[in-house]
Amino acid sequence: MWLTEDALSPAICLFAGACGAFAVWRSRRTTGYLGVAVGLVLVAAALFPIEHHIVTEQERIEILLTGVADAALANDEQRLLSFVSEQARDLRSLVSNVLAFVRVEDDLRFTDVSVRVHSQDSRAIAHLRANGTVTVEQLGRAWRPSRWELSWRREAGNWKIAAIRRLHVVSGQEMGLPERR
Repeated sequence: MWLTEDALSPAICLFAGACGAFAVWRSRRTTGYLGVAVGLVLVAAALFPIEHHIVTEQERIEILLTGVADAALANDEQRLLSFVSEQARDLRSLVSNVLAFVRVEDDLRFTDVSVRVHSQDSRAIAHLRANGTVTVEQLGRAWRPSRWELSWRREAGNWKIAAIRRLHVVSGQEMGLPERR
């Protein structure tokens, strides 16, 4: 697991250390301090490409959430179902049924995304808010805020959605999943 969420925080600390070493070098003129200052700046600069190549499990799931959103926007049932566990038959059926009467518009945004991985990186919970315009058969078109909790599990090395809970936007209490009326 990576030290922090991004490389900026450790880079700032390293740069502050480099400034301190440089200040000591200016007062004492001992080359060792100048070497430490230059070394810390180089390490700070190296953190950014290193961090770019480190992808945590949380980040993998966040990337998959983008794919889920793209599939929902395209109303692509097969692609959307590719994110859902084969073992979650009821959920797969629900997704197919919901796509038959709900259309998501292009203004869909995911916010407040948080992912918590547990059980030795084999399970995860993703919490998010999805806001956007949806067209629901018999109810019409409207902008809807929503809040979701997706349970993920690793299957054959890939993350798959095993369960979905819709939460009340304000209270966080579980609400039923959408169904045709």
